[in-house]
Amino acid sequence: PVPLPLTNVSAAFRIMHEYASLYGGDDAIVAVPMGPKTHVLASLILAQVVPRVSCLHAMGKRANPVPVSATGKIVGCMLRYS
Repeated sequence: PVPLPLTNVSAAFRIMHEYASLYGGDDAIVAVPMGPKTHVLASLILAQVVPRVSCLHAMGKRANPVPVSATGKIVGCMLRYS
């Protein structure tokens, strides 16, 4: 597990990019983002920027769902592709 900020997509992306650069060598890296949405977005952006990174979509149900309360924080970001 890699601790990532919950409300900062660019910081989460930078940390994930650093880990992808440091570890793995030439091996493929598969991300399976399960949430929160900021981490899913950062994983998808990483997969677009780094060719050896791909994202998988996992779907399923938990027998006992974990109750998660909303924090009330709204996160927005703007992407620029150049």
